[in-house]
Amino acid sequence: MDSIEELLLRAVPASSVRELEMLSPDTVAVRVPVLSDEVAAALTRFPGLRAVVHNGNSAITDQGVAYLAAIKTLQLLDLEWSTAISDESLKGLQRLTTLRWIDLSFCSRLSGAAIDEFARVLPNCEIET
Repeated sequence: MDSIEELLLRAVPASSVRELEMLSPDTVAVRVPVLSDEVAAALTRFPGLRAVVHNGNSAITDQGVAYLAAIKTLQLLDLEWSTAISDESLKGLQRLTTLRWIDLSFCSRLSGAAIDEFARVLPNCEIET
């Protein structure tokens, strides 16, 4: 199993949905400049995707997180600065039993209670806040 650092190093940059569509379906880690609902939907085409990171710009909503929650192989998920996601997003992500690290820093609409519940359900997942 790759470490978190190894997954980060393997992240393939893609600056648009079009570039994501040109990547191999075998891609396991992706770095995007902006994480949006459209990007999240495009990421569902990678059946073995294990890591999603972005460059500090997030426009994702609960709908986009629902797309990500369908990627059952995710181990690392960067949601930092996702100010449009709510506690509902964390409820959906609780199904990702493979998740080992998630960044929820500056996700201003998430409640402490929802983050605590997420930590209880996924005790092996490191949570950055």
